[in-house]
Amino acid sequence: MKKDVFLFVFALFFLLSCSGDSEKVPPNVAQAGDSTANIEIVIDGFAGGKVMLYRQYGQYMANDKMDSLEVAAGSSMTFRKDRPYPSGMYYLVMPDRSFIAFILEKDQNMKLRTSISDLTGNMVISDCIDNELYYKDVAFETVYRPRAEALLEARNLLPGGSTEWNVKNDEYNQFVAERKAHIAWFSENHPKSFFTQFKIAGQNPDVVQKFKADGSIDTLAQVSQYRRDFFNNTKINDERLLYTPVTGNKVRKYLDELIPFDTDSAIACINDLIARTSGSRECFKYVLNQCALKFKEPTFIGGDSVFVYIIDNYFTAQKAWWETPESLERIQKLAAEMRPSLVGKTAQDLRCRSVTGASESLFDLKSRIIALYIYSVECDHCRERTPSLVKVFSEWKSRGLDVFALCIEKDESKWKGFVKQYGMGGMHNVFDPAYESQYYRKYHIDNTPELYIIDASRKIIARDLHPGDLPKILVKYL
Repeated sequence: MKKDVFLFVFALFFLLSCSGDSEKVPPNVAQAGDSTANIEIVIDGFAGGKVMLYRQYGQYMANDKMDSLEVAAGSSMTFRKDRPYPSGMYYLVMPDRSFIAFILEKDQNMKLRTSISDLTGNMVISDCIDNELYYKDVAFETVYRPRAEALLEARNLLPGGSTEWNVKNDEYNQFVAERKAHIAWFSENHPKSFFTQFKIAGQNPDVVQKFKADGSIDTLAQVSQYRRDFFNNTKINDERLLYTPVTGNKVRKYLDELIPFDTDSAIACINDLIARTSGSRECFKYVLNQCALKFKEPTFIGGDSVFVYIIDNYFTAQKAWWETPESLERIQKLAAEMRPSLVGKTAQDLRCRSVTGASESLFDLKSRIIALYIYSVECDHCRERTPSLVKVFSEWKSRGLDVFALCIEKDESKWKGFVKQYGMGGMHNVFDPAYESQYYRKYHIDNTPELYIIDASRKIIARDLHPGDLPKILVKYL
């Protein structure tokens, strides 16, 4: 797993976006009365001021405060409550945005002492085994990671299979074995600790070597095995892990690196991932939202179909319990707008006015591949990308590519000026200021320019492409 201590790229962003104060509390005490949470923190050299307590959520530090205190210079601070804080990773954030991290689970009577000069390195824990283990791990990772990364970088600069490469590789494997032994120590000595549980849950599986019949490495089989093993030690429905770095990092790695670039396979993986949240409404909510965000901007052709599938099957009044009826209506409306022009659907005809004033139809084009290019004269991205499309068209038109370029601008003179300025004369340039073709109902246009690719059977084979990516499609089909 990526750095599972507290090196979070976006932590400051979430801190700076916070607004509002929690309920006023007496100096140095979060809440008076008999307590089951009594967390004393001493920071030598702290100049005083307001400190805020945040909890982890998914990959990031949540932007809603769990508590806050006004602390005088040289004073200790005590968070005291009559019932425990929810389990998770917490961050005490100081006025200068520096922070210390600690774990809260069942035992919330503890003392943490450190100094402002080195908040992590000088930390001393009393009466809390979870945090003693956490900071033992932080100390190890602080030394281990830079050395391991440097060794790996040095190895990768050497010719693969050379004597020098093998020496460095053996050294690196020894480092990896050291880390595994370090992690195994927690399991052997403190198996019931919450820290041990989330440390084990955050580990990635080993790569299992797979070989083809000819002895070469079977990369596809290795990736498939790794994907199957990825959550072996991670309970995605353990709500406590949602409030540590574990769930967020594991889910994002799975979505970013392990989802197959194939619609049906991707949907199967999404269903499996969501099924793992069974029993936890909060984990279901988090994972479903992460899946939807990932496929709202898909990274492979056909990925938009996965997004629509997620909306149709999960964003319902029965399942998406956190959404308002109005929000669900907007989400489902978006899916309905996308559905007619998904990859694999049959394209719909458009009849518009050409530069000469004649009526021209998309389906009049008989080329093997048709690029439907929908753009606006005033769009900066359209100005940037149109020259790329013109270049690709000039190189491929003799091999079966045609372009139906629909301008959604209402000013005819601007449209014709754009066509002339960018050398689009060889394309089928059309204009529909009165929306007579109803292009906006037939093709989803979330941003301009929009580029759909249609084959000879009038099937949509790609959409939302950059013109520079078009040759990859043309090589395959032409």
